[in-house]
Amino acid sequence: MAEALASNIHVPGFLLGERKPPRTRPDYITMGSEDEAIEYVRAFGAGWAKTPGAVAWLRDTSPQMPKPKRGGGVH
Repeated sequence: MAEALASNIHVPGFLLGERKPPRTRPDYITMGSEDEAIEYVRAFGAGWAKTPGAVAWLRDTSPQMPKPKRGGGVH
């Protein structure tokens, strides 16, 4: 988990449904960014959802992180 979070801290929030991806895809992707997390969840989120216990494991092992402050942008 520590290694995964070091790569992209934004992924768990999207996988756990705490954050909603924007309706449109990002124009570009920066490694470790929210854009990368959105694309990861688009590509692999269904696999997480279909794997028994995967999301529960993520919820149990993910550290509680403060939710990022978001302006009037895409939710």
